Amino acid sequence: MRKAESLSDRQVQRIDVTVFTVTLGAAYRINPYVTVFGGYSFLRQRLGSSSTTPDFDADENRVKVGVQFGYPFAFDLGK
Repeated sequence: MRKAESLSDRQVQRIDVTVFTVTLGAAYRINPYVTVFGGYSFLRQRLGSSSTTPDFDADENRVKVGVQFGYPFAFDLGK
């Protein structure tokens, strides 16, 4: 959890923000050259009670899935 606060109480646009994030991920190797992966991230952002702009609270969900292909090869830099 992260929190950012305005530096002074005298600011006209005082904004205090609290952000909470959770990230999960997984990968499964199908064979030596192919991997399937997926992940999920959740972000919750809330402005503090002393904020003058209460309309900017946000929740965000991100999902990613993919397939990774690769082939191992060696570099021979000694020649």
